[in-house]
Amino acid sequence: QQRYELMWVKNENKKITVVCKQECGFRIHAFLMQNERTFQIKSLQPIHCCGRTYDNHLVTSRYLSQKYLERLRNSPNIDISTMQKDIHRELMVDVSKSQVYRAKRKAKETIEEDLRKQYARLWDYCETIK
Repeated sequence: QQRYELMWVKNENKKITVVCKQECGFRIHAFLMQNERTFQIKSLQPIHCCGRTYDNHLVTSRYLSQKYLERLRNSPNIDISTMQKDIHRELMVDVSKSQVYRAKRKAKETIEEDLRKQYARLWDYCETIK
């Protein structure tokens, strides 16, 4: 969100540790609280000494397809370059046209899969009405 590239050192069920990829000193370490579903921050070094970047390896085509699924459901014929500009404006990251194309294809597959599941239930709906 702040356009710093982060690296997950530990990403386990009960603890996480995240540091800045450019090794500027930023670090956060958190543990899962006992009997709860929330994390408690144990240590935090919140200051970044590095510059911000528009490249982020955490923004993948899978993430983009999930984030923009409803938009693509409403307007499936949106242009790749238009979607690329929207992503840059909203998320402040640079993504390639092929990455946007893959995200659009994955979202389209998800939408078609939902339609297939609904169509398969059509006979059940008919029996319920009868």
